[in-house]
Amino acid sequence: MNPLESTLNWYSVAPVGEIIDSGRRLFSAGELRLAIFHLEGKWVAIDNHCPHRGGPIAAGEWNGRCITCPWHAAQYDLASGQPLSIESRPLSKLDVRVADGILQVDLDSLRVDDSSEDDGIQRTVVRYGQGGEVGRFGTIHDLNLTRGAQVVVQSHRGIELGVVLQTGGTAGTLRGEILRIATNEDCAAMESSRAKAAEVLELANQRLEQSEVRVQLVEADQTLDGGTVLIYYLGEATEQLGPVAVELGETTGKNVRFQKLILE
Repeated sequence: MNPLESTLNWYSVAPVGEIIDSGRRLFSAGELRLAIFHLEGKWVAIDNHCPHRGGPIAAGEWNGRCITCPWHAAQYDLASGQPLSIESRPLSKLDVRVADGILQVDLDSLRVDDSSEDDGIQRTVVRYGQGGEVGRFGTIHDLNLTRGAQVVVQSHRGIELGVVLQTGGTAGTLRGEILRIATNEDCAAMESSRAKAAEVLELANQRLEQSEVRVQLVEADQTLDGGTVLIYYLGEATEQLGPVAVELGETTGKNVRFQKLILE
């Protein structure tokens, strides 16, 4: 069975042996960003969006049953999903099973509480990144958000520049947080970041010419904070890009990630 095969509602994540040592795996299934943990002899799968303000909670510090979101230090009990340090709705969890040694999650079992009543979060749809990803973002700050406004957001990749597409009436899972209205300095910094991303793209093309990986690199983007470079490509998803990303990261001192472009 292909470890990434999707069969009906059960999505195959990976063989048990690939995760049981580390105890944790972050992964994507379509537009969903999820995580699975080996906890006290059982498997726990969650939506990788903190119920507090949308941070990548599964990437945070994990100690026993407690997981701490890296954005605002909100803590949750992985076993029960309940908040430990703040008032919040619980983690959104999924059903897990093992079939022929493969860990699978039931995507239809994910239930996200879309309620936004009285939580003080202003919700907005934002397009962000060079690849034009679109998602819901929130802020507790009093910002004058209008359609077309440029904003600085904290996404799962880092700090990025985005454009507001819609305000209000956008209840749902948050991709991240709107930090502020973008300044001229932010826009200039983004142009500089993209120029540096182009240099990493050139290095990636040179590296792939020396390998047997057959994909076409299309574009590269760097987060505003300079920490992550995302390289978009066309072709079949392949694990062979993993070592290339690690090598580029060691060369450039950045977190380099490859992302497949899906054309409809």
